Amino acid sequence: MSHFSKILKWIINILSGFLLLLLAIVVYGRATTMFSTNKYPNYFGYTLFSIASGSMEPTLYINDVILVKITQEDIEKDDIITYVKNNEIITHRVIHKDNNTLTVKGDNNNTIDSPITTDVVIGKVIKIFPKLSIWQKILTEPKILITLFITLILFDFAISYKGKDKKEEPIKEIKEEIKEEPKKKKTTDKLKKEDLLDLTKAINIDDIKDALTDDYVEEKKEKRKVRKKKVEDKKDSEEEDEYTVRLDLSRIQKRIKKNIK
Repeated sequence: MSHFSKILKWIINILSGFLLLLLAIVVYGRATTMFSTNKYPNYFGYTLFSIASGSMEPTLYINDVILVKITQEDIEKDDIITYVKNNEIITHRVIHKDNNTLTVKGDNNNTIDSPITTDVVIGKVIKIFPKLSIWQKILTEPKILITLFITLILFDFAISYKGKDKKEEPIKEIKEEIKEEPKKKKTTDKLKKEDLLDLTKAINIDDIKDALTDDYVEEKKEKRKVRKKKVEDKKDSEEEDEYTVRLDLSRIQKRIKKNIK
């Protein structure tokens, strides 16, 4: 697998983990709307809304996303709050507070809203995300998140499968075998030389003498006696031949002297 494929796989794994975590959070938020009377999700004490009008311009614009801390306490003058009125969710600024009664007004409006009580307040705005309405819809829709997650998983599988399909593994194994063959041969030759040296060192005269049995020694002695006897017999035979020759010569000499006379 190439370095690019490894980096791409690493990025896909990170995105998959992020989407899985986001999906769990969204499902949790949807579950809070199913098991309560609220029409908005509760993400561990926070919720998100998209701005649909220009009543709060230039502070808030259409398609901005606001992060609202769900609370009905600690609301002060100049806080931007989100509240429910006639089944409509509105985000305006507090311009006056009298105990539990709040007077609110849009920054871009010429008139103030009707006074409200704190019990209709969802919470106060703590963060603004400009022009992220489309992403808020995408990232809070379970169907879209599931589709993206499955797509990443399939893409990850395709990268892994393609890497194996290139037959890089067999080629790598063949190269390793080719590299290992000379090493094995050298190792075998080395072992043979070492074995011969050990065998040569192991053989010496003393070991050979010790290895000879008594029967072998006796056999060698008998052979020596036989050879010695043969030598002695041959020597005696030569002496007899010499004596015979000497006798014959003496007789011839006597005959010659007799004839001369």
